[in-house]
Amino acid sequence: MLTLVLAEFPRRRFSGKLARTSEAINMTTRTLLVEIDVGNPTNRLLSGSFAEVHLKVPSESSTFLLPVDTLIFRSDKLQVGVGNDCKANLVDVTPGHDFGEEIEIIAGLQANDQVIVNPPDSLVSGQAVSIEQASLPGDRK
Repeated sequence: MLTLVLAEFPRRRFSGKLARTSEAINMTTRTLLVEIDVGNPTNRLLSGSFAEVHLKVPSESSTFLLPVDTLIFRSDKLQVGVGNDCKANLVDVTPGHDFGEEIEIIAGLQANDQVIVNPPDSLVSGQAVSIEQASLPGDRK
C-alpha cells in the first residue's frame, strides 16, 4: 500500500497500489519508473501527474537511527559502545541506510540499549563509563 500527495490537492491523500515497475534504475537520477493504480471515481486525478509517493515498506525487524558520532570503526567491523551498569560493552552492528548525520542500524542493538555518544577510539568492553541523561533541545538546566 502507498499514499500519494499532489501539489494541486495539498490537504488530500490518495491511496494506491504499486502495479508495476520498469525494473531498471536510472543511474544518473537514481529513479525508478513505476505505475500506480489509484481509485479515481471523480476523474480529478490526471494520468501522468507529478506526485509525492509515500511507500509503506514492511520491515523484518526494528531498526534504529543513531548519530554518526556514536560509531566506532574497527578494521573488520562496525561497533557502538553500549553502557550497562556503568560499564561499556562494545556491540557489533550492521548498518543500513546512511543519512549523513544519522545512520540506520538494522542489527545488533536492542530497544533499551544506552548508546555511548562520541566514544573514544580506545574504548574497550568493561571500561567504566558515566551514564548521564541526554538533554533535548529546549531543556532547561
